[in-house]
Amino acid sequence: MVKQAIRDNIKKHFDRENLCGPRVDRLWRSYRGAAKALIPAILATYSEGDILSCSWGWEQTNVEFVQVIRKTASRLIVRAVSGKLKQTQSMAGKLTPVKNSFTGPAFALSIRPFGPNGGHCVKGAYIYDQGKVGSANHWNKTTETEEHYCSWYA
Repeated sequence: MVKQAIRDNIKKHFDRENLCGPRVDRLWRSYRGAAKALIPAILATYSEGDILSCSWGWEQTNVEFVQVIRKTASRLIVRAVSGKLKQTQSMAGKLTPVKNSFTGPAFALSIRPFGPNGGHCVKGAYIYDQGKVGSANHWNKTTETEEHYCSWYA
């Protein structure tokens, strides 16, 4: 009963706004075109040697670092770099990236623009452990001195 009420409300909203069919297709194509046009300006904010980080995990915090080795027209080509750990408490610490200490093969990260003011995210999978692919989604620019919290369990 509740599910049907939710469906009816959604249908009523879409019918009222006339957001179905060709109009939605046109809006989506327009958005995609505008977003793609922002990618070159966003890529210009990245340089070779920049370091990106991502943090992920469940009941522990894993941190991964990559370094930009080159750029294409729409992607960043990166390689994983190691981190230096400073243990701050039992099974937790601060990790900093070590520039040019490559630990894996090159792979690509995509730029996903949102909003007209340069808002974006860097997304993509990373390669670890002899070619296995992980799926960290969001990468953020970091520095060689910025500390990233990490934790582990035995």
